[in-house]
Amino acid sequence: MLISHRKKFIYFKTVKTASTSVELYFEPFCMKEGEWKFSHGREEHICSEGIVGYRGKDSAGKKWYNHMPASDIKRKVSGEVWESYFKFCVIRNPFDKLVSAFFYFDQNKMRNSYSLTLKKKLWKVLGQKHHAQHLEREMLIRNFRLWVKSGHAFIDNDKYMIDDQSCVDYFIRFEDISGGIKHVCDQLSLPFDLQRLPRLKANSRDKRFSINDFYDEETEEAVRQLYEFEIRTFGYSLPVK
Repeated sequence: MLISHRKKFIYFKTVKTASTSVELYFEPFCMKEGEWKFSHGREEHICSEGIVGYRGKDSAGKKWYNHMPASDIKRKVSGEVWESYFKFCVIRNPFDKLVSAFFYFDQNKMRNSYSLTLKKKLWKVLGQKHHAQHLEREMLIRNFRLWVKSGHAFIDNDKYMIDDQSCVDYFIRFEDISGGIKHVCDQLSLPFDLQRLPRLKANSRDKRFSINDFYDEETEEAVRQLYEFEIRTFGYSLPVK
């Protein structure tokens, strides 16, 4: 998360939305000019120019941290800052987002289970690589559906909603990151230069698999209920284009 007193904005950091890349783009405007240096991780940085939330694995004990709920940010800033600063975040098609999150957070431990690994090795030795690939695909799809149905599919709208109401002025669409960043830059009179936008965590999902393949009627309905606001507001649906 970011707060810039110099440029008067608040950035809420959502999950699996290229949010770190966008955060790094706007981070320099939360520090004194010339102070910023690229760093994937970040200790919380508080100065007269603004605030950069802690960016790392363990945020326990930190006052300001990356994926901070909007209600916590509102509680810690003045009413004037909250009401007058331009507030924005990144939004993503939830059907796409959850598959990406599954690959990033959960699939490695599932994919490398002993039984699956052993069968793949045996089939490759026997010259039946296509069977191993088919098994891998079916196992991933099955595990994803179990992941959703068992309640592991997360919802992070507390980053941009308070009491079931949106609290941001603008949503950058993940599907048009550059256009969204340009809009924010125009709004805040900031320089727009896409060469400054880093690409981080871009290879989490295995591109051999179609997003649509992961969903059946039950998992699709579960996501529709979980992300009702996002689907209704932004018109997201399957198939993911």
